[in-house]
Amino acid sequence: MFLVVFGHVMLTSFDIGGYDSVIGSIFLTFRMPLFFFIAGIFSYKATSFWNIEFFGTILKNKFLVQIIPTLFFASTFILCHNTNPFIEFSRYGFGGYWFTIVLFEMFIIYYSISIISKYTSHKICDITLISLSILGVIIVAFFKQESRLWDVLCMENLTKYFQFFVLGILCKKHFHKFTKITNNHLFRGATIITYIICLLLYFNLDFKNSFPLAFKGVHDILVRYAGLLVIYITFYHYQDFFNKDTCFNRALLFIGRRTLDIYLIHYFLLPNLQFLKPLLEPTNMMLIQFTLATLISIIIIFLCLLISNVIRTSDYLGHYLLGAKLKR
Repeated sequence: MFLVVFGHVMLTSFDIGGYDSVIGSIFLTFRMPLFFFIAGIFSYKATSFWNIEFFGTILKNKFLVQIIPTLFFASTFILCHNTNPFIEFSRYGFGGYWFTIVLFEMFIIYYSISIISKYTSHKICDITLISLSILGVIIVAFFKQESRLWDVLCMENLTKYFQFFVLGILCKKHFHKFTKITNNHLFRGATIITYIICLLLYFNLDFKNSFPLAFKGVHDILVRYAGLLVIYITFYHYQDFFNKDTCFNRALLFIGRRTLDIYLIHYFLLPNLQFLKPLLEPTNMMLIQFTLATLISIIIIFLCLLISNVIRTSDYLGHYLLGAKLKR
């Protein structure tokens, strides 16, 4: 969540796009893949759970938690800019609020496949999810469309990131095997080396111009899987540190539990600092970019949590605006 806010500070506040800075480019290699991978891990449910009643209940809960708050905050944000939300949604989709829309679409796909597999064959679920992941990569690579429906349904991001959501589901389902692989020191070393090589190719203009197809494979697929695994391996390796009861870890845990709140609120708090762009954009200003964007991101996250706590003083507002559970 910190990386999301950081990226939006760079993009919106400084007007420095993700691919226009070295730091932003590196973060982009694993930021959203990691987000959807984690979502996939927490979304997995064993086949025995699935029936029509469970399907309806969990889909309803996801709609209340993700769609209602998103529509409210996205509409409010658009109204603050003197624009009609209905026109904006119908023309351009949900803008920066695409993440929860795409995640809900992924839930619908996964839940539907799960309930079909419950009453047919358990193998269908994995095979179908993997097949749809491959299809998504093919679509985003060769069949990108320019249409209102494509934008409204956020189809580009759905097809691009569904593979990482599926990876999270499969890794959770086969967690013992996944852990055995990621605990292997040769695998860890190979993954880290692969990520470093991918980054070198990622920033190599000669490679991009000479081998455009290979560059696209590294840029859009290989570096993202390598980056995601490097982050996962690092946190898993140092899990004892993150499990300690320290102020730092409690802060991380609290931010993690309020991820949706921060995501929905932070757009309203991004300052306009585009006058700094000429000073920050040069490559030799990476340290200044990182330091300044980090400080602003921390302030924004703090303010988001403050606003979140105020909203959550009302159980009903907390439930319908931020997806919090109603207290019984």
